[in-house]
Amino acid sequence: MARLKDRKTGEIVEIEMKTWQDDQNQYTEDWSNDFFEVGGLEHDEEDDALYLVDDVDYCIAEANDWKNARGDYAVGPDCDENIENRTVFVTRD
Repeated sequence: MARLKDRKTGEIVEIEMKTWQDDQNQYTEDWSNDFFEVGGLEHDEEDDALYLVDDVDYCIAEANDWKNARGDYAVGPDCDENIENRTVFVTRD
């Protein structure tokens, strides 16, 4: 799960992004860290597991766009993934 901290407000959110696999009756591994490219983000000085972002609400909106295949994450008719199986879990601290 991606643990993100808003630079301006200090708000912390945890975001998980998974896809339900009907054939295996389970979720895929969470890939939110890859989605948000946390390897390129600055760590919080007090908590190394937190990544600093400019706007946590924007990050949540982007994750939800992926879930609903909107905007940059829209899929074409040849997509073989069932987008109805995409799930985003958000926890606000």
